[in-house]
Order: sequence, then structure tokens, then C-alpha cells
Amino acid sequence: MGKSIFSRAGLITAEDKKDLEKRLEELEQAIDDMHDARRQQDRDSIRRERSILSRIDEVERSVAERLDAMQAGLVREINALARSLPRDLSAFRSGSGIDTSALGTMMQKEIARQMAALHTAQEKGTQDLKDSLALTLQYVASTQEQGFADLLKRHSAIEIGLVETAGQIAEDIEREHEALSGRIASLDTAQRDNGEAAKERERKQDEQTHQLQKFLQHAATALETLAKKQDIGLMEGLLRLQEASQRTQGMIEDAEEDAQKEPPSLLAEKKSASFLILPNGVKRP
Repeated sequence: MGKSIFSRAGLITAEDKKDLEKRLEELEQAIDDMHDARRQQDRDSIRRERSILSRIDEVERSVAERLDAMQAGLVREINALARSLPRDLSAFRSGSGIDTSALGTMMQKEIARQMAALHTAQEKGTQDLKDSLALTLQYVASTQEQGFADLLKRHSAIEIGLVETAGQIAEDIEREHEALSGRIASLDTAQRDNGEAAKERERKQDEQTHQLQKFLQHAATALETLAKKQDIGLMEGLLRLQEASQRTQGMIEDAEEDAQKEPPSLLAEKKSASFLILPNGVKRP
């Protein structure tokens, strides 16, 4: 699962890979820690069980030793009583009418019965103690087994949860990868569209630039033609002005010559009849 994701070229960064590997290592470490804790609990349970068994053995030995000591003490007491009883009985008067032999036998039987009852009670107490310890050990073992079962269930649930978490992380990364792939494809399409749009804009700009250049060329040609026409008109105007100036100068010179030749009255009449020639050839009186 991880290899199929990490084999994607260029869509998941090295930082993403490191993060996922770190999280997987943490999950594996958590699982190992749980296994170590379970093994430690198993060792602790075995150690406690051995301690309980050792304690049971010690109790059995102690009870057996105490029973043996009690039995030995009772035997000593019975033997001492059996030895002293005939002497005590012989101290009675012979005419008391008591059968000392039967009394001694009866007392010995009663002592034997009491000893047997005591021994039976001791054995029963020992057996009850053993049964109680066995039941306690069985209960402890059952509790430990149930605890182990619960612990195994919890560990299994935790392991399943960790595996599901790892799978969910992988699925999230896979979905993120697919989303990145879709976005990259969209970006590629957008880039292609933008490239085509840019080419279209560039083509239109080239057309507009070409049209503007043609317009500027036409405008420059028109301005040049207009300038040439204006220059021609200006030259013509200057020529006409020059010609008019020459005519005016000639008329002034003629008038001066006439003034020198004719009387003042005639000069005045001549002046009143004079007129002005404009540059375009129009005469104004």
C-alpha cells in the first residue's frame, strides 16, 4: 500500500513521505509497546502464580509440621498418662470395688478415640485448607485468564484500530493524490487554454499593431503630401506677394515720376484714382 503511494512521481513531496513514514513508525512502535506490555504482564502473572504456589507449599509444610508437633505432644502425654495411670489406680484401696484394669482399658480406649477424632479433625482441617487454597488459586488463575482474555481483546481492538488508522491515512493520502492529480490536470488544461488565449491575444495585438503601422504610414504619407501642397501654396503666395510688391514699387516709381512732371492738382487727382492689388491678383480701390 505504501509503495503504491510512494511510487507516484512528483505528486507527493518528500516531506509528505517522511511524515507518513514517521506516523507508520509511531504506529508500529505503539504496537510493539503493547506486545511488550502484554509479555510483561504474562511474566508478572507467571511470577505471581509461582509465588502463590510457593506460599501454598509453605502453608502446607507449616500445617504439617504443626500437626506433627501436636500429634507428637499428644502421644507423649498419652504415654505419660498410660504410665502414671496404673500407679494412680493402685493407690486406691483394694476394697473400693473398682476394677482398675477395666477402668484403665476404658480410659485407654477413650484416649485412643479422642486421638483418632483429633487426628481426623486435623486431617479434615488440612484438607479444607488445601481445598481453600486450591479454590483461591483456581479463582486467581481464572481471573488472570479472564484478564488475559480481556487484555488480548483490548490489544486486538487497538491493533485493529491502528491498522484501520494506517489504512485511513493511506486512503486520505490516496484521495489527496487523486485530488492533486485532478488539480494538476486542470492546471495543465488551464495552461493550455491560457496558452491558446495568449496566442490569440498576441495575434490580435499583432494585427492591431500592423493596422496601426499602416494607419501611421498612411497618415505620414498624407501629412507629407499635405506638407508638400502647403509648401507649393506658400511658394505660390510668396511669388504672388513678390510680384505684387514689384508692381506696387513700379507704380510708386511711376507716380513719383509723374509728380515731378505734372502740377500738384493733377497729382492729387492721380492719387484719388489709385487702387491696391492684393497677392491673389484681386484689385481693391
